[in-house]
Amino acid sequence: MKKIISLLLFCCLLCGVACAAGYDLSAYTDQQLIGLRDAINAELAARAAASGETINFGAASFAYKGAEYRDGRNGKKYLIINYQWTNTGDQSNYAATALSMMAYQNGVELDEGLLMDVSTNAVTALLPGASLDCREIYELRDSSPVTLVVDAVADIMDQYPDYTLIINPQ
Repeated sequence: MKKIISLLLFCCLLCGVACAAGYDLSAYTDQQLIGLRDAINAELAARAAASGETINFGAASFAYKGAEYRDGRNGKKYLIINYQWTNTGDQSNYAATALSMMAYQNGVELDEGLLMDVSTNAVTALLPGASLDCREIYELRDSSPVTLVVDAVADIMDQYPDYTLIINPQ
């Protein structure tokens, strides 16, 4: 009996996957598709933060911990990326010299921001095996999604794939 129920559930799952793969999105407006994309990006970013997945780049590892938004002077808005880095190398190092982090909106690199009440910890040295919670601050250009790309600074041979995450400003 359990085998029959399992087989029926499996068939239902296959039918559901086949139907989902065949969605016709042509009836949606551009605004509806943008809303759907933004909702999917937000869900993926939340899952990445909740999973605590650690990405290993050889002598450094990176774990995304979430994002915050702040208003600054002159109407500027800032995105704060929270992450943990671990020195997995064999000598002391800094997040700023171990990890390369770039943020983009609409394909254009964002300027790094400065908020007086936010410590980044990016230039705090770590001995091998130690971990530290850090932050990166970016000045937002507009309210479009942010593409965050992380790689190892020393990865000149492109041995490790970039870690890419889409974050929606709120």
